[in-house]
Amino acid sequence: MNKPRILLVSGGSLVGQNILHILADRRAEVELAATNSAADAISLRDFDTVYLTPETLRERAAFENRFVEILRQEQPDLVIPCRDDDVVFMADFKARHPALSSGFLCGHPVVAEATYDKWASWEFCLTQGLPFAPSLRTPADATETARFAREHGFPLLVKPRCGFASRSVYLVVDEAQLQRAAEREGQIIQRYLGDADDVNAYLGKLHASGVPLFHSLNDIKHSIQIFIAPDGTAAGNFCTVNTRRHGVSMQLDRYLSEDAAALGRRCIEVFARAGWRGPMNIQCRMTPDEGLVIYEFNARLSGASAARHLMGHDEVALALKTFTGKTLPVSPGRGDSVVRRSFLVPPPSRDEIEALADAGFRRRRTETDELENNAAWVGGRWLGSNGGTVWERRNPARWHERLEDVAQSSATQIEQAAAAAVQAQRHWAACTPEERGARLDAFVQALQARREALIQAMVTEVGKPLGDAGQEVERALALARLAISDFCGTQPWQGCGVGVHARRQPVGVVAAITPFNHPLAIAIGKLIPALALGNAVVWKPALPALRTTQLVIEASAAAGLPQGLVAAVLGDAEVAQRLAQQPRIARVSITASIAAGRQLAAACGALLKPLQAELGGNNAVVVMGDADVARIADAIARSAFSFAGQRCTAARRILVEQRCYPMLMDALTAATQALRVGEPGEAATEVGPLISRTRQQAVAAAVAGAVQGGARVLCGGGVPRGLDEGCWYMPTLITGCTPDSALFQEETFGPVAVIHPFTGIGAAIALVNAVPHGLVATLYSGDESMQRRFLAEAEAGVLKLNCAPAGVHAEAPFGGWKDSGFGPPEHGSWDAEFYTRIQALYGWAGHAAGQCQDY
Repeated sequence: MNKPRILLVSGGSLVGQNILHILADRRAEVELAATNSAADAISLRDFDTVYLTPETLRERAAFENRFVEILRQEQPDLVIPCRDDDVVFMADFKARHPALSSGFLCGHPVVAEATYDKWASWEFCLTQGLPFAPSLRTPADATETARFAREHGFPLLVKPRCGFASRSVYLVVDEAQLQRAAEREGQIIQRYLGDADDVNAYLGKLHASGVPLFHSLNDIKHSIQIFIAPDGTAAGNFCTVNTRRHGVSMQLDRYLSEDAAALGRRCIEVFARAGWRGPMNIQCRMTPDEGLVIYEFNARLSGASAARHLMGHDEVALALKTFTGKTLPVSPGRGDSVVRRSFLVPPPSRDEIEALADAGFRRRRTETDELENNAAWVGGRWLGSNGGTVWERRNPARWHERLEDVAQSSATQIEQAAAAAVQAQRHWAACTPEERGARLDAFVQALQARREALIQAMVTEVGKPLGDAGQEVERALALARLAISDFCGTQPWQGCGVGVHARRQPVGVVAAITPFNHPLAIAIGKLIPALALGNAVVWKPALPALRTTQLVIEASAAAGLPQGLVAAVLGDAEVAQRLAQQPRIARVSITASIAAGRQLAAACGALLKPLQAELGGNNAVVVMGDADVARIADAIARSAFSFAGQRCTAARRILVEQRCYPMLMDALTAATQALRVGEPGEAATEVGPLISRTRQQAVAAAVAGAVQGGARVLCGGGVPRGLDEGCWYMPTLITGCTPDSALFQEETFGPVAVIHPFTGIGAAIALVNAVPHGLVATLYSGDESMQRRFLAEAEAGVLKLNCAPAGVHAEAPFGGWKDSGFGPPEHGSWDAEFYTRIQALYGWAGHAAGQCQDY
């Protein structure tokens, strides 16, 4: 029998953690998937499959599109909402799409809305005859609030009307506090059902002694967890007493009370009649004269579900059995009648968070999964994965289209790759430079033979427009041929004096870590120079670019390179860290984000291991008043927006002298709007999709944040019409951002550019240097004095005068200043600075007879 498949919506929540605790001793008996809007939730690591999604209600349309994809892919038996937002969404979705909603743990949308909106909760209970704390919605006028205060007395409870009532909850104790609360939008004021004397005594203590840093007001609430089966009958009625301190649950006691059981039965009858199915958490307080009175209810499992499980109430098994007919092995808990707080979960690592945020998907492997032959290329063969993480890949242009998944390399496979590379490098280093050059020439020819396949792989995997993909192949081949030419000929030693000479020696095994945006050119720009200089390489390519990686590996094998000389290990930042910490790896070269570079710098620094890091750019283009605006607008637009702005050299800040600002703004807007946005496989396309939905949403959020801060969108600012199935975002030009704004200061890595005016070359250079990055800076001006000052003061590794901002030459050094780079630059003769070590020799004259040709 197949394992039950359960999908938790917002599985990273406290309820999600509770469900994992409930299933801990039966984890092997069930498949668990989760959606979540944030990548840093503690519990996400423990699910078999994780999908990063937009927020349920805040980004409702985007979430629904993703949710439908997930349902079709997972085909879960049971779908459990973990937050109030999810309950509202799922109930509405179930009403509109009954065929897709089998196993949804929810009922009628009217009831769901009543649980979400506390004013609707009050009205619902009032009409149904259930005891509910008297409530007043805000804003309310002074007459209403005064009447409410006279009738119910202080203190009064104030909390958000919608969403999480456990957040931002206050007790107001006088007229002034009440009036301020009544003036705020979206609140609800309730009669406080707890002991007013306890509150007043606590306040008196504060007045006498001062306010402690940690408040210790205690209160007690009662919870009734009911469950309504799909046929409307009662399936659960479990009552507890919750003792809280500082608003945090400290102890849960089983509450065996006929009054509580009777109220539970009444609630089951009322909510079943209203169309609810599934769990309902009724929160009450005991009053001296009225008994139990409800102050809130939630149509879901709760943060005490795990504690109730320890008492013998298994809510997940109950839901699975009543909604699907499937069963789990009995797990009655410990039979406790009292459960005290004990909840310590280690936080996820930054690597786990960033990897999920980048990929938007993670799946754990189990020992029963079919082997995948793409986990690591070691010793001349692909190794499969029989455990660990699998990353889903999708076509950025058609996000519903699944590509082959990537299985993460294990720690053992990384060790094997490094060990095989050490053995291969010893033989490779013993070859003459000419012998190495001949093998590498064959490698280049094998790449050339796979040109069309490489282009198609980049178009499909990373959404690179066809023209850009073709240019990338040519750039990769040019970098390879240059390295072979520079480093694989006979190289003389350098004399340093009588009887003293210097030579370069290979460093051994190098780790190369490459990004998705140039999956071929950046990889070849690291691999070939390292190999030409006598090293072996363990390569960690980007997760999305699996097919490109496979083609490069195929080419290396076809060229007859020694087995083990080039290895590939696949995975996320965790794999990169393991490479850096691997003692057989001598040096690490990475192209990535600043955050990734800093993590790797810490790992390498601890081992005194040299690091070469290219870490992106927030590049500035300075346009002076004497520039030819009509001529340069097209070049700037292409530099900013081609390949959806996913180049580290893309122009992101267009700084324009005030006197030509209106003219360039108009010209650049027109040039941006003229760019061809479309399918990456079409020859005319200049702007394709972003790499993922996660990146698309991040770019949209950055633009929205800028607009909220007062900026204005000149063009773009949304998803292009007719391209909503992929990850497109329109080329977007923005004005009105202040230099301290996030959009000005941070690299968006998307099709967004800021245009900003200035007065004078001094102000322009100050703006160029006003960000943490320092990769590329461009000046458009014919004034030689301005050019000299720009070249003297601009803080960037690549400076350009009157030429396109984005392109770089294969023979020129490429590296950033400040946060944009670390270590020696890449390319040309500068590669020898990183991939070799200098060695001085005294008293040996063998080189004079041509006995040594090491470089």
